[in-house]
This record gives sequence, C-alpha cells and structure tokens, in this order.
Amino acid sequence: MSDTPFFKTNVRELLNNISPGAAKALLGDIIVGLQEKVAELEQSSGEGGSVTVDTLSGATAVGRSVMKAADGAAARTAIGAGTSSLALGTTASTAKAGNYQPTAANISDASAIGRQILTAADAAAVKTLLGIA
Repeated sequence: MSDTPFFKTNVRELLNNISPGAAKALLGDIIVGLQEKVAELEQSSGEGGSVTVDTLSGATAVGRSVMKAADGAAARTAIGAGTSSLALGTTASTAKAGNYQPTAANISDASAIGRQILTAADAAAVKTLLGIA
C-alpha cells in the first residue's frame, strides 16, 4: 500500500500537516477502515475469501480445465494438443520423420558434379573430380 500514489501524497501530506496526537488518531481510523474493508471483501466472496478454480474470475473454460488437469496428458487434451492426424511420409500432405536424412539424389537443385562431390569417398576423390592434383 505504501507504494500507491494516494498514500505517498494525500495521507503522508495530511499526516505531516497535523499535530502528532491528531496524526495518531487519524492513523487509527485508517487502520480500522482497512480492517473493515478486508473483512467485507472476505465475506463478499461467500466462502470467507477462499478462491477456487471455478470461482476464479477471468479464467476461460479451457484455462480452468488446464488448472484442474490431473496430469500433463489431461492438460494437453484440454488445449487440443497432440490430436493431429498428420501422418509420416514423403508426400505434400505428410510429414518427414524426425530422423530423415536426405541423400545426394534428394537435393533437386544440385548439379551432377555437386552430387558426385557429396558422395565422394574422401578428400582425394573430391580433388580428382575437380582436377586438382
């Protein structure tokens, strides 16, 4: 509370401009008012101030489902993750496997010499292909 602009300006200025006795009485009134407001807020929730996932305001149905999920699988289900029907394959409508390693023949824009260099056995073979002695 001490970081709010109201406290820094209005209350502090008021306390600085009144007598110590009046300041003490004013602070007492402020504390009592704050205590009453806290009690009022606790009672207004209908549950003594407790909050549950279901009473959390601003949470969407999906958000509440994630918070209530028993485990990671249930949370993924709540957000619709892991429900893809994409299949592995090599066509435009399929996905390549994570361990896919293309061969030189799969590089469609490689020239004939480029493919030969890619498949050369060693550096000496590359030098021979390039005509380097």
